[in-house]
Amino acid sequence: MRSLISMLFALAGILWFIAAYFYAPYIVFTYLTIQWHWYIVGAAAAAFITSIPILGMALAVYAVMALHDWPLLYAIGGFFLWVPLIALASALRSSSRAVQAVGPMP
Repeated sequence: MRSLISMLFALAGILWFIAAYFYAPYIVFTYLTIQWHWYIVGAAAAAFITSIPILGMALAVYAVMALHDWPLLYAIGGFFLWVPLIALASALRSSSRAVQAVGPMP
């Protein structure tokens, strides 16, 4: 389930990146500013890194090479916004498995 959610985040980020950067920048950015676009790129990088490390690193390197000053800061912000949330979800899942393995308290 975690990998499915991570892959959905990553796919959404990549599709948004392609649409915003190459196909329809003016239409896409009519209601959403460029800051949110780069937050999503950072979130996609976080999702990839937590599920598929090699692809995550490739996406992160590509994002760093493709960006300029401010968008890079927003991408880093999106990355660091999502990494703790994914880690927290993973920790909660692990603790719930530990409780199930031990069984209920007598």
